Amino acid sequence: MAPAPTKEFHIDTDGLPIIGSRWRHHSGRTYVILMITNIGSKDPQKFPVTAVYQGENGMRWSRPADVFTGEDANFTPEA
Repeated sequence: MAPAPTKEFHIDTDGLPIIGSRWRHHSGRTYVILMITNIGSKDPQKFPVTAVYQGENGMRWSRPADVFTGEDANFTPEA
């Protein structure tokens, strides 16, 4: 049996989700990271680092990156 995927293989050295990595939302839906935005923001309170991701249905979403990597993350890594 293959080991469960871990965040260490889905997060880069800056603590951000890796582009192309797959994540499962607590609702059970699976998403793929398309890009990371606002990395150079001078006002992170107003413009936080954001992950743009796509669901299996083709819909695209954008959320602060910490919903993938933070302590209260809504997503878990997928194989």
